[in-house]
Amino acid sequence: GGRLWGGSRRLVRYLEVHGDGRRPLDGLRLLELGAGTGGVGLAAGLLGAHATLTDQASFLYPGEELPTNVSQPSRTLLDLARENVARNE
Repeated sequence: GGRLWGGSRRLVRYLEVHGDGRRPLDGLRLLELGAGTGGVGLAAGLLGAHATLTDQASFLYPGEELPTNVSQPSRTLLDLARENVARNE
């Protein structure tokens, strides 16, 4: 979680290059399983697809350890997105 993989960037670039230059995915439906940061699904939405993104309910940031008294991470990917927006305002 919290990381956009190189394969995601390459897939988005492929979709852009092999499209019609405007909205190459217009009207298509996309289900992204394990979307993580949602890079591909968000880009597909911008390119015209009706995208549904799914992922786990909670996560740890890379390099972060779960406290010994906690069995599940408590932050969601929505928390990550909100923090990212706040840091880039």
